[in-house]
Amino acid sequence: MVNPPLHTIASIFAATVERVPAEPALGAISEGTVAWQTWLQLYEAARRRAADLISAGIEAGDRVAQIGGNSLDWITSDLAIHLVRGVHVPIHESLSTEQIAHQIKDCGAKIVLPAERANQFQVRGLPAQINGKPRELTAVDKRPSVSSPDDLATILYTSGTTGEPRGVMLTQRNLTHNAVTTTLTVGGDSRDLRLCFLPLSHIYARTCDLYSWLFLGSRLVLAESRETIVRDCQLVQPTALNGVPYFYQKVHDRVRSAGAADEPAALRQALGGKVDNLYCGGAALAPEVEEWFERCGLPILPGYGLTET
Repeated sequence: MVNPPLHTIASIFAATVERVPAEPALGAISEGTVAWQTWLQLYEAARRRAADLISAGIEAGDRVAQIGGNSLDWITSDLAIHLVRGVHVPIHESLSTEQIAHQIKDCGAKIVLPAERANQFQVRGLPAQINGKPRELTAVDKRPSVSSPDDLATILYTSGTTGEPRGVMLTQRNLTHNAVTTTLTVGGDSRDLRLCFLPLSHIYARTCDLYSWLFLGSRLVLAESRETIVRDCQLVQPTALNGVPYFYQKVHDRVRSAGAADEPAALRQALGGKVDNLYCGGAALAPEVEEWFERCGLPILPGYGLTET
């Protein structure tokens, strides 16, 4: 059973910062180098963004839409929205302008956070971005943290494969219970190092990479791009990876085509040399690929991230 104090993302975040403030938390890759933020630095960055949100008029329960791919800013904004009791509405950057505009209006977003395409939209006459606002950090301290695990935390839109995308309303308890219990089930601790390349705007990566990391107080590194994942594995040397079938198929084909005499060793080296746990979501994995990874000593545990649940 989940410990009651950990029924909100804000409380999990605060507990981790208090426990390991000076430990490396979040890394970003640029030009082949990883730059790290400690847990305390991440917390201060989230508080600054929270102050921006308050200055922009965000109240508890207000919807905050965000367009964009994985980034430090995406994570900082997500945590900040939880700190001010707002509702995060991540919008997939791959959608058309019309689809993005529809979801912004449909969720009742009060503002749209800065992103590459965010300036195309004006929501209810308010500016689409909040950069340059005064930052009164005392306003963050005065605003009470989320008091109820049943508070609405996020609205995620379904893929649209079964009709028009629908906004799924998930509470703090939905997010924390799934993240904590999943993490406790598969194992892991603060020594884990994950390379994240699945989109955080989807519930699978948000639960199994982002909030699992938040609960463990471990290390998370954002891949530089989809094209650099294999290179980033060499650079980061992750202990765990969440991927999709295409990624594992690509690794399988690359190792086998190289003709290595010791495929298990070659596989482990292709993933950085230190990986212990592999997970796959998004679709079914080809049986021959799944069986090959298992023969090589790195079985892939399938994950299932259904937005509606």
